[in-house]
Amino acid sequence: MDILSWIDVGLVSAERDKNLVHYFYDGGVVKSVTESEKHFLILGRKGAGKTAVFQYLQTKPAQVFSERDLLVPLSLVAYSWNAHALLARPEKLGSMAQRDSWRLVMAVESIRAIISFCEQKSISPSRELAQATAILEKIFSKPIPTWSELIAGKLFRLSKFKLPSGGLDTTGDVKVDGGEVSFETLKSDVTQREQLSQNTDYHTAFLETALKTDVSGARVFLIFDRLDEAWTLGAVQTCKEIIAGLLQASEHVLDKFEGKIRPLIFLREDIFPMLELNDKNKLRQDCSSTLMWNSEGLEHMLLRRLNFYGSKMNRPPIESSDLLFDRKEMRNRTTPSRYIMARTMMRPRDLVTYYRAIIASMKDGARDEFGTLVVDKSREQLRADAIYEAESTLGDYLHDELLDEWKTQRPEIEQYLNAFTNLGKATFAPQEFKDQLGKQGLLFDTAKFQDILRFLYENSIIGFQVGASTIWRFKCTHPGQGYMDSPEFRVHNGLIKRLNLREPYKTDAVEHSGEA
Repeated sequence: MDILSWIDVGLVSAERDKNLVHYFYDGGVVKSVTESEKHFLILGRKGAGKTAVFQYLQTKPAQVFSERDLLVPLSLVAYSWNAHALLARPEKLGSMAQRDSWRLVMAVESIRAIISFCEQKSISPSRELAQATAILEKIFSKPIPTWSELIAGKLFRLSKFKLPSGGLDTTGDVKVDGGEVSFETLKSDVTQREQLSQNTDYHTAFLETALKTDVSGARVFLIFDRLDEAWTLGAVQTCKEIIAGLLQASEHVLDKFEGKIRPLIFLREDIFPMLELNDKNKLRQDCSSTLMWNSEGLEHMLLRRLNFYGSKMNRPPIESSDLLFDRKEMRNRTTPSRYIMARTMMRPRDLVTYYRAIIASMKDGARDEFGTLVVDKSREQLRADAIYEAESTLGDYLHDELLDEWKTQRPEIEQYLNAFTNLGKATFAPQEFKDQLGKQGLLFDTAKFQDILRFLYENSIIGFQVGASTIWRFKCTHPGQGYMDSPEFRVHNGLIKRLNLREPYKTDAVEHSGEA
């Protein structure tokens, strides 16, 4: 059978891949964050698979969750960042001003989930939870609005919410004067904003107290994804404060409810250092898991995808990706799988992008003069040469991913990459690179230059050798290796063609970590 008639590796974008649930491969982070009641933060580089894990968790896999685990996926794709910013308490600083509004969101969503669970299982909720539900329905209308509806506008109704004389012990005295309050009205009305903040604080405390009385036996997982949607120039400070407030609110909720309400937050690894938080390093060490991959895990991930599509055409399972190719060795005497892996930055998206480019190159070569794919039943393997042909596509992708990842917080990254192109070679001495940066008008002292080299290494753009070893170490292949000053550095293999760099004549010694 023609290999091109069945071979596929799925989509690059996890949120668009309807088949992801069938071949999702967990590198271990799902178990670590769901079993540990201290972990609520999942970090990962762009393309590391955060959204894939988020999509998988939404399916509530039986091997991870029990029947009484309630999942509330909260994606910030269409989130009203500006509206949330209006909820800040002016007397509080930075992220602390955003923490309590997130507490209210978590409390409302938890009550929604628990009450729905009680209705499905014919369980009587506690008196306090029933009362809290009645109050929410009176303030915001029935049914209780979702969190996105709250932030988009319904929460503004609290600015006209009148507390009864006896507090929130009964529902009969709860009053809301008027209807919806617009974003623009609240933005310009300081009095209403102050009233909103006060009512939000009071209402949050009441709802959290009610949640403590829950006897349903349910656990609520509040799963936040796509926190980088508004991470653009002009909005960074607002986003930093709101995201930091979410992390602080999550710590509060996790501690207050002793794991019964579990926030899980997926966040880009490059954004976390930008947040202004006390004890940020302790938070990362104690409460986070990082999505990291090695060649073995990525191979398993790839084979699951290949075998899923192969099974649809009754193909026998593939045990090694090397069996896909018509040669056992590439020009540098390494296997096809190791050659491919060495040009990724050890992320699922990189590998999927590369294989899609290899398959596309094969199909282009198999088309006739009219663009029609010609079936060849003798074509049972991919050409190894297609791996070389696809390198340019991979390089363009990696280059654009780096710019997309860092253009907001470190816009000069484009100048760093241009300096490599002007340098013209893959292996270079630090002074050569510094001279090229200087020609672009980037003038700095020794400390700043070392910071640039460290940044490039931490993002696997450059690597170095240690001692007498001929192996080039990159952060993606040696995550435990800290930055070291070196007389010589090398640009990552996946970027060499994109940056038009010359490679050393002997290439078999430059493949990083032996994973070529």
